[in-house]
Amino acid sequence: MDNKRQALEELYLNKKNIVQEILEITKEMTKFISAEEINALDKHLTKRQELMDKVDEIDKQISLIHIPESQQIQYIKSGIKELIKQIMACDTQHKEDLSKAQLFVKQKLKEAANRKVIKQAYYPQRKQNNGYFIDNKK
Repeated sequence: MDNKRQALEELYLNKKNIVQEILEITKEMTKFISAEEINALDKHLTKRQELMDKVDEIDKQISLIHIPESQQIQYIKSGIKELIKQIMACDTQHKEDLSKAQLFVKQKLKEAANRKVIKQAYYPQRKQNNGYFIDNKK
């Protein structure tokens, strides 16, 4: 029983450390979003997903251990929940920032399309009735 409790505590501590890393990566992503560094943002998203997969594996291992939780485990779990709340707050801000950037890009594309229509109205392309190459030899 004691070994199981100790193993469970170790799993929760590992989970808490990984969630802490996820939080740090999420906070770093804020810099990349504001600086519009897409490649760095993509790398961080990939790394974050790998860490989230590790958390899923730990959760599967935790679900296999069926013992009453000690106060130490409950304390660790509450710390994990607080970290997850911080991650969710950062993610919400990231989503807002990215949607603003997406809206800006949509507006720029719409303006470019409008300019193209105006250009074609004032300067229509002339259609070539004859071929481009005229053979004058006969």
